[in-house]
Formats: sequence, structure tokens, C-alpha cells
Amino acid sequence: MSIAETIPESDYDTLKVRMTASDFISIDRSAMKRLYVAQSRPAVLPKYGETLRKAIEGALDDSCGRSLAEAVDVSRPVMLVIDDHTRGTPTSLALEVHYERLRSIGVSDDQMTILVSAGTHRPMSAEEVRSKTGEIGKRLKIVLHDCSDPEGLFLAGKIDEIPVWLNKRLRDAGTVIGIGSVVAHKFSGWSGGAKIICPGLTGYETIYRCHYKSIVEERIVPGQCENWFRSFINKVGDLAGLKFCVNFVPTVGGIVGVAAGEPRETLSRSISLAENAMTACFPERFDLVMVSSFPATTDLWQSGKGFYIGEMLVRNGGTLVLVTPLDEGLGDHPDFIALLDRKPSDILGLLDSNKLSDPLAAVAAYAIRRIGERCKLRIVTSNAALHGQLLLGAPITGDLASVVLEAFPSGCGSAGQLNDSYVLPKIVTQA
Repeated sequence: MSIAETIPESDYDTLKVRMTASDFISIDRSAMKRLYVAQSRPAVLPKYGETLRKAIEGALDDSCGRSLAEAVDVSRPVMLVIDDHTRGTPTSLALEVHYERLRSIGVSDDQMTILVSAGTHRPMSAEEVRSKTGEIGKRLKIVLHDCSDPEGLFLAGKIDEIPVWLNKRLRDAGTVIGIGSVVAHKFSGWSGGAKIICPGLTGYETIYRCHYKSIVEERIVPGQCENWFRSFINKVGDLAGLKFCVNFVPTVGGIVGVAAGEPRETLSRSISLAENAMTACFPERFDLVMVSSFPATTDLWQSGKGFYIGEMLVRNGGTLVLVTPLDEGLGDHPDFIALLDRKPSDILGLLDSNKLSDPLAAVAAYAIRRIGERCKLRIVTSNAALHGQLLLGAPITGDLASVVLEAFPSGCGSAGQLNDSYVLPKIVTQA
């Protein structure tokens, strides 16, 4: 069942842990009695170019359920929803292909809007917008979603007693098309499908309330297909009028596959592709787990997702190490950072007090601190400005070797390494 490459016994003395697409940290692995290494399957498609264009066109021609032409109301506005700079989805090429198809069935430039699904992320720079939208961005109106702008939202209804605030441009759209990626995800099991709408195009209250329930009240693990949050997301997608999706399955260096069509069916097909590309089976949990956050390298808000997949492999009392460049430092959620050194029970108390300015940050901090209740958490980064800063009960460091020696002071132990955060680890014991 081991699909991603898993190496039980390395035949080299130096261990390399990925920091970025091309940079690695090398350390002596002699301290480890057993080492298991996994990474997602190599790409079969590039992130750009004619080969990928043909794959997108093929996915549209072999759509799940109705075709793009059948999904589009050519008499009304069309929203092309894309993810933002925190995701590596090849949106510019996908926009080109969709634009050509939409124009061919009679949709005008004036009818089309590119709507960037940003959730609570910082606004994109002009260069990031150009990179994500390409040539089509020069022709169409581009709108960046702002979850905190009440003037840009409308109340679409309630689901499970949670008010659903949506970007107001969805209200008048005849067709909403989502373009995103599918990876294993802690809060919802998998990204993709209607997740481009929720949390991407919802208001802050909606984002906070659904994440609170997902993390505090539910127990959802990465790769779990059926769960409350996914059900909620799908219902929000219906409220938003999401009619068609294109989902890419990414891996290091490119794309594994692409699917298109009706949102639920497209997500199901994409998850099948993702499971084949990302699942790595291990025989046990480990004393030490090292997780590369790549490609989620922007800040700790993004990189911290590596803790969620590492949690699936680390033993109680073990050490879980996040290896990440933290390109933009710790991020723009200061409450998240401040609460990472508080006990989970303290964080819940603060949430109950309703006095936090950014309660979503507290929910994210709670999720990570709960992992820290059963294992040590360490951060290794190439961002020298952060070295020595105390976080999660230990200093942030650039010295992975010292963290390994700290985990194995007697010079032995079992270790697991995930060389990108696409990997979905599973424990499979021999009968």
C-alpha cells in the first residue's frame, strides 16, 4: 500500500531535509537507529506550458458531470474564483483556457470577473496578482476578497447555526467557477472543491465559527473524506452558486493530475489522484519526526500545517520538527504567535471570554498546542532573524543537527522524515 517512496534504511550517511524547492539541510544521520523517508510522487505534468494546457483542456473535455458550457449562464455575470499567493495552483494558465472556452460560447469580457479567494490572508502585491492572473488579468476585472470588509459581504443564510457571510459579488453572479488545488488538510480532511468558497470568500465571522467547530468540537484528520467541515463547505458552495470546479493535484516540481466538472464529483476524482500521489505508509510511529513545510513556506500561519501531518507519525513523548524557511517571518496573526506558548485550556478560556481581537488565530494556536501536549515541538528555519526567539517552549533555530542530538542524546532511536508537506502519512502494521 506504500505509494509515495518510502526508504526504510538509507544507504547514505548524510540526511537531507528539504528547506525550499532547491535547498536542503544536511546532517549526520548516525544518531538514528532507523530512518524512514517519504515524499510525494514526482510530477507527471509541469506547472506551465503546452503540456499542462492540454491536460487542462482534456479535463474540461472529460468533465465530471455537466460540461463547462452546460454549467454557464451566458446571459449573466461569470465569477472566475482563484486561490491566492499562498497556493501554487497554475491559475494563470487555467484562466487562459477558461477564458477561451467562455468567449467561444458567447461570454463577453465585461461579464467576467476574476475573484481572488483570500480567506484571512494578507492582500497580494501587484506582482503577485500579475503572477496569479497572467495575460487574462490584463483583460478582466480583478477583485481581491477582504473577509473583514462589511461593505463587501452579504448574509447568504445560516448552516448549522453558523451565519454564512459571502462576498457580495457572488450574489449577482449567474455562474461561479472555482480554480484551486487538492491536498490533505487538517481542518477539512482535503482542500479542493467548494473550499475555494469557504473559507476563501466568506466573512471573518463565518471563517472563525466554522474553524472553531472543526478544531475544538470535531476530530478531523488530514485525508479524512467524510467530516462535518467538508459537509459545511459543500453547503456553503451551494449557497454561493458554485457550478463548476477545476482542481489540480500538486506535487514537488509540478502537477500529478487535474480534474474538472461539478464540484463534488470533481473533488472525489481529485482525491483519488491525490491519495495515489501523496500517501506514504509507515510501519510505526517515531521518536523523532522531521517535516519539511514545503511548499507552504510563506510564514508560520502557512508552514505550521506541517505539524498536523507530522502529528500522525510522532510517538507520545517524541519530538516533532518543522523545517521551514519562513520567508515572511512568523506572519501577520500576532495573536497566533502570542498564544503558541499558552496551554490549550488557557486558549479555550480566552475564546470563551470573547475578548480576543482575532479569535481565529486562537483556534489555530489551540490546534498546534494540543499537539504539543503529547510531544515536543521544534522549529528549524533558514530565516536567521528568528534564531533564538523562544516559541513553543524552545528557541527557534537553524541547527537541525542539534535538535536531532537533543532528541537522541544516547545516539539511537527511530526517525521519520517527510520531505514535503504534500505527503499523507499512514501507519500500516504487518499482520
